Amino acid sequence: MSNCQQKFDSNFYTKLNNLEQRFYQLEADKEDLEQLILSIGELVMFYDLKKDPIKQYFIEKMQFILSRPFTLLNLRDKQVLNQNKTPITHRHQHNFSLPVLKLEKQAQVQSDLNNSIEKIKTMQEEYEMQQKDQEELIHHDIDNQMSAFKKKIINRQQKRKSHNHLNHSSIFASIQKLNETKTSDEEQTK
Repeated sequence: MSNCQQKFDSNFYTKLNNLEQRFYQLEADKEDLEQLILSIGELVMFYDLKKDPIKQYFIEKMQFILSRPFTLLNLRDKQVLNQNKTPITHRHQHNFSLPVLKLEKQAQVQSDLNNSIEKIKTMQEEYEMQQKDQEELIHHDIDNQMSAFKKKIINRQQKRKSHNHLNHSSIFASIQKLNETKTSDEEQTK
């Protein structure tokens, strides 16, 4: 059993299911969401390497999770979450600060989204590097097999040539003996 198959055992899927349930019940925190997204990303890469069409299911699942406002709001730093816990009257003492806070929140959400996107890009780059390494290994293996195959063909051709040469020599020798025997028989009959 390979490492990946061991990793994707019943414990993995149980944890994934629990994370999904927390997500759908809107109870997942930032760490849960990151773990959920990374776990689904690992499944996408695993099934893509196996050329299994089930990868599309996991891609759609990831797209759904990433597109939810709950996800975007919760992929923020803990500092922003702590700011949200302060009393509203204290946070908004002045009405002119409300648009500034709104812009700050939007910037923070965008920053967190960019960080998540960077993690996903990193995973994708790692996957592409693994794909490239596998392709190189396959090409190297094919080249080795072709080289061994060509050597076998050359050896067989050489054996055939030497065998044919021996056959021609033995046939020529047999013909000469027949001719000599025929000649000696003719001489004896004279």
